[in-house]
Amino acid sequence: MPVPARDLSWVVDGWAASRFEPGTRALTDLPPTRAAGAVFHAELARAGLTWTPVSDDRWQVAERIAFGNEPVPDDAPPLVHALADERDDTDLGPDQFVHGDLAGNLLLDADGAPVVIDVAPYWRPALWAEAVWVLDSVMWLGANAGRWRSLLPAQAGRRWCGRRCSGCSVTAQRMFPGSRKCWAFEGSSQTRV
Repeated sequence: MPVPARDLSWVVDGWAASRFEPGTRALTDLPPTRAAGAVFHAELARAGLTWTPVSDDRWQVAERIAFGNEPVPDDAPPLVHALADERDDTDLGPDQFVHGDLAGNLLLDADGAPVVIDVAPYWRPALWAEAVWVLDSVMWLGANAGRWRSLLPAQAGRRWCGRRCSGCSVTAQRMFPGSRKCWAFEGSSQTRV
């Protein structure tokens, strides 16, 4: 749970605070993690929150490039240009307030209820946030890529374009033989593709 500063701002001099949640443990089983994320985003949508992103950190800039809200820099790696060229107008659903980094940021309390931590705020479709979760779970948490391929339609390409634009040191390769739309990665010791 984020904790605001005395002036009610969420970030002060680049720092943010969260409440310590005693008795929690990491939620690493992927189907319950996916379900908890879906419920969390459904509740956020139902709450009718509005938010205007104002950050120019590398992740927010990369996300805007991935969605075509900013141009791909001329000096971007060829892979970024290739991913940007494969963007299409697939409807990912309405934009809403989403957690853009759920992988590794869901805990279980002592009673087994999910606890969402370290909210990375974005104003994008919930399907995009799910693609972030799937790809990051495979990349960083050792999830089986084959098991999650069906969850990676067009939003996956946007995620990888964003990941590459952010300067993350991974390289992408095609996840599906013969597919032009879905991507996975290599280059991390934690990667299992």
